[in-house]
Order: sequence, then C-alpha cells, then structure tokens
Amino acid sequence: MDLKNNQLKNHIIIPLLFFSCFLWNCGKKERKVSLGENENLLFKLDSTRFCVFEYNSGYHWIFPENSIKCELTNEDLKIAEQLLNQEIKKFNEEGEIRSFYLKEKFPDRHLNERQFSIKLEEYRRQYIIATSPTGDRILHINLFCGTEGFEFWREEYVSVDDGGNCFFQVLINISKMKLLDLSVNGVA
Repeated sequence: MDLKNNQLKNHIIIPLLFFSCFLWNCGKKERKVSLGENENLLFKLDSTRFCVFEYNSGYHWIFPENSIKCELTNEDLKIAEQLLNQEIKKFNEEGEIRSFYLKEKFPDRHLNERQFSIKLEEYRRQYIIATSPTGDRILHINLFCGTEGFEFWREEYVSVDDGGNCFFQVLINISKMKLLDLSVNGVA
C-alpha cells in the first residue's frame, strides 16, 4: 500500500512542481542588464539575417499610443542582443526541464526536441524601434526561423498564427535596459 501511495504522491507532486515553476516564470518577463555585462559583449549579427523597419502608426498594436520614430543604433542592438541571449538561455533551460518531464510522463511518445529550445543563430529578425511618450526607446524584435513562404520578409512584417517557437517576439525598453516581454507563438 505504501508503494502505491508513494507513486500516487509522485504523480501529483511532480506535475504540481512543474506547473508551479511554469507559473512562477511566466510572471517574470522583465529582465535588466547592467552596463558591465554589456561591455564585454562581442557583438556580431549577420546582416543577411535581419532588417530594420521604420516605425509608423501602423504598429500601434506594438507600441504605446503617440510613440514617435527614432533611429536604431549599434548600442541599441548590443543591449538587445545581451537581453535576448539571457532570456533565450533561460527559455532553453526551462525547455530542457519540460522535455525531461514529458519524456518521463509519456515514454512511448516521440517528442520533437526542437520545440523545447531556440537556437538564435537560426532565426531571421525584424527590428522596429520607437520612442514612447515618456521618452523611453522601445525596441520590438520579430524572430522567425526560415524564409520559405516569407520571401518578402525584408519589406513586410512577418505575422503568423501558431507556428510554435519558430515564431516569437520580444519587446525591450532600451532606455531602461529591460526585457519587457517574450512571446512565443502557440502550437496548433
């Protein structure tokens, strides 16, 4: 009887711990970086894998009302990449935990490991920056893997429903050096 009780406890406790960690991390979207961490960053970004769009009011769903356009600088990119790399490292670590848990729970199912991690070097990026009414420089990065079906990606914003972690967006307050949001698309 004790063995059954222990197994029952494990089936309840492990998912509960996993779910608790998930909820705790979902609420922690804001990240801050110090200049000291940014100083030693070797900034390299392949110019064939990104483009910059000028802000206009058509992006009202991303930026605060009455934002105005501004220029994206190399320093902005350094700050953004530092914060993005930190956040993706956490995402991948948490993905490893999710993957392990699901493999244990469903040993007969084949899991696509790709859905639990993000390799930034495989993604195209679209940058849009604006100055908010409070004077903060806000950077939106739209990231997606591959260009098949998106040959227009340098001229138009890529937007899809679902797609999993092949599509995600990041919002960064460059002025305060804070990652405000990481939003990974869902899976249909």
